[in-house]
This record gives sequence, structure tokens and C-alpha cells, in this order.
Amino acid sequence: GDWMWQFSVGIYLVNLAGQELRLAAIFGLTGGVSVLLFGGIIGEWVDRNGRLKVVRISLFIQNFSVAMSSVCVCVVLGLEPVVDALKEGAFGKYIMILVIGMAVVAQLSSVAYKIAIEKDWIVVITADNTSLLTNLNAVTRSLDLACKIVSPLTVGLIMSYSSLVVSAVVLAAWNVLSVFLEYAILLRIYNMVPQLAIKGGEYKKWDTTTKTTAATAAAAATTNENETTKEVKEKRCVEKVFEPFVILFSGWKVYARQSVLYAGISLACLYMTVMGFDSITVGYIYANDVNEALVGLCMGLAGFVGIIGAFAFTRMAKRFGLERTGVFAYTAEVVCLILAVASIWAPGTKFDPTRRTFLNHNYSSSVLQGSNVSSSSENNLQSSLTGSSLNTTKEGDGDRVKSLVNFSNISMILLLVGIISSRLGLWMADLVVTQLLQENIDECERGVVNGVQNSLNMLMDMLKFVLVMLLPQIEIFGLHIILSFIFIFVGMLFFYYYAF
Repeated sequence: GDWMWQFSVGIYLVNLAGQELRLAAIFGLTGGVSVLLFGGIIGEWVDRNGRLKVVRISLFIQNFSVAMSSVCVCVVLGLEPVVDALKEGAFGKYIMILVIGMAVVAQLSSVAYKIAIEKDWIVVITADNTSLLTNLNAVTRSLDLACKIVSPLTVGLIMSYSSLVVSAVVLAAWNVLSVFLEYAILLRIYNMVPQLAIKGGEYKKWDTTTKTTAATAAAAATTNENETTKEVKEKRCVEKVFEPFVILFSGWKVYARQSVLYAGISLACLYMTVMGFDSITVGYIYANDVNEALVGLCMGLAGFVGIIGAFAFTRMAKRFGLERTGVFAYTAEVVCLILAVASIWAPGTKFDPTRRTFLNHNYSSSVLQGSNVSSSSENNLQSSLTGSSLNTTKEGDGDRVKSLVNFSNISMILLLVGIISSRLGLWMADLVVTQLLQENIDECERGVVNGVQNSLNMLMDMLKFVLVMLLPQIEIFGLHIILSFIFIFVGMLFFYYYAF
């Protein structure tokens, strides 16, 4: 469900915003700011509460938030052929705020869920077995990437051969139904590994010869949680108000003293990029007359390359070690992304840095103030964004008439090939830094450090969305590609410094 939403939200927002990237950038910026501010607090919450409680709350909030956001998209798209004026008025604005707001809540819940599962549960399950930890990290990431292959392609086919409304309905229904299956699987794993019921480093002292059951351990953990709650309640009201900010500040200090500081910074640099299949990139490709099904297929291919990278990571890490594997991963990503940079000047490109669309008063004010754009201005804007008239869906039917791909557009082909091939190095680098954080951080600081890492990642992600908000035109998108490549190159240098 998470990958289905990440693919769909970019297309939904570009479609609702009149084929431009600013609304997608606003969504990304809002999510980035939220994670930046609350990442450390979320990590501290993960540390403070029981493992099963954390995954239960975060999983249910995430799925139902996505479902609610999808329902709102259905409402807006459903109003388009019936009450278009109402959709463009205050009601439409409130719905857009609700769509983005619920999507941000889902993103924050996803952060808590990933910290709990990827940074804590896996470490406890492997019981400090480095080899087993490497294999389990790779398997987990491979399963995640397998979902990335199937989910976007499925939603893309529904969008192409049915409609955006139908895809939103399917997305909402899937998130409501799948949450129960996911939780049942996690509950079974929790019951199979009694160590998960104990927190605070106590699992290391676990005696496998004792007859202590998971239920007894869970009861002990609950008692500890109750005592912690009583202590928190005894704090003064002023301390409670400012406690989240204290946690955020102290979390950054804890993060800065870690031995893997530069490795974490190198990973964060990879997030300042438009060369990935997020809402910005999906919207950009969609605005270039690429069919939704093909966009989903490209995301699937990227996921497949990522799976190859995950399996390559296990073999290289065992043979060469994490540091050398990371050096190879960062270098491979930079080399592959040279193709994406070359696409800026390849035949078929719309890159025109001399175009003064950023200072166009009618364009910027109409988006920021929510005013209606005249039909002629709207047509001009649409042409400036895509370079041609977009073939859109007829209202009331699901006839998608976009061509699958224009093979004469060498620029778009180079961009997609560069992004897809770079996933090999990207996911290897992600796994390398993830395991370095797992192995070199104390359990009592795991949630805080990983929460701050997520905040740092989102800070870079937020910077990207700010730049796209300021420069949303397709003609100058090449500037974002160049700046993204610079940040990734700097990230490679940071990892080189850590490794050598």
C-alpha cells in the first residue's frame, strides 16, 4: 500500500493542479518539514513504548490516513465533471489541504513503523549475528523492492485503462483491508521471538534455557511502561510542553557524537535529488506525455535493479566488508547518473534556462493565491509545461489516450535509463549505511539516532521541494538535475572520508 500511494500521489497532485509541479512540491515540502521537526520525537516515542504497541499504532494510522486521502481524491475528481466551480472554490481548497494533511500523517506514521521494524526488530531477531543481520537486511529490502515492482505497475495499468477515480477507490480499499493482514503477520513474528517483548538491552541477558514465556515477558514490559508513564505524569506542565523540543535538540547531540556520523551524512545527501521516482519525478515524467502504465513499469524496473543491488550487497559485504562495499555503491550511483545529467542536452529536451517563467506574475500569483486562470492562460501554461498539448482523459469515461512512449525523445530515455540503473548503487549504499547504524549504535539510543537520521534525510528532501516550488517549470528542470548530481557527488565524498 505504501508504494502504491507513493506512485499515485504525484500523478493525482499534478492532475489536480492543472499539469504543473507546484502542488506536488508543496506536498513534499510539508512532509519534509514534518519529519524534520518530529523525526527525533518519533524516534524517542519508539524507544519509550513497547515494540508491539509501536507497530500497531503506526501501521493502523498509516494505512487509514492513506485511505482517507484517497477518498478525498475521489471526491475532488468526482466533482470535476459535475460541479467544476465548486471544486475550484473554497471547498476544493479544503479538500486539497485534507489530502495533503492526511498524506503527511501517513508519512510520519511510516517513519515510526520503519524505525521500529528495520532499525530495531531486525537487530533483536538476529541477536547480534552480523552475518544473519546482513542476510535479513537484504531479504527485507528485496521484499520491499518486490512490492515496488508490482504496486506501481498495477496502479498504472488501472489508471491507463480505467480512470484516476477508480485507481483511488482501489487504493483506499486495499489499505483498509491489508492493514489487518500486515498486523497479523507482525503479531505472529512477535510471538515467535520472545526477546521482542523485552526492551532496554535486557534481551542480551536472555537465558534460552529458562521457561519464561513471551506472555510473562510482555507483562514485565507492560509494568515498566506503566512506571515510566507515572514518572512522566509527575512532571510539571511547563516541562511537558517543552519536552518535545528538548528531545529533538538532545537527539541531534546524540547523533553528532556517533562514530558513523559521516556515513549518515552521506546517506542524507542522496535525498537531495529529483532523480528518483518520488512525486516530483513521477509528475515530471507524466507531464511529458508518458503513459501512467509506462511510468509504473519504469518504477518496477527500478525496483528490480534494486533487488539485484540488495543481493549483490550480501555477497560483497561478506567478501569485502561494509566500507569497501559502500565505496563501490556510491561510485556506481554517480557513474550511472551521468546519463541523467547528459539528458539535459540530448535531443528532445525541453531545457531552456533562459526562459523567464519563474518571474511570470500571472503564473505565480494564480497558483499561490488560488485564483482562477483564464482559459487562454491555462492553455499557455499547459503548453509551457509539456511542450505540446497533453492528451487527457475525457470527462466521464476512462479512455486514456496517451501514447506509451515517444522513442524519438532521447532526452527522456537517457533520464529514465540513468535513474533506473542508478538504483543498483543507491540501494546498496542504503543497506551499507543502515547496517553501519545498526551495528554501531547502542540499543538505548537506536530510536533517537535513527529518528534524527530520518530528520536529516527529510531536511535534504525538503530542500529539493523548496527549489521545485520556486522553479516549477519544465523548461528549467535540468537545473534541478544538475544540483541533484552535485549533492550526490558530495555524499560520495563524505562516505569516502568515513571509509578511508
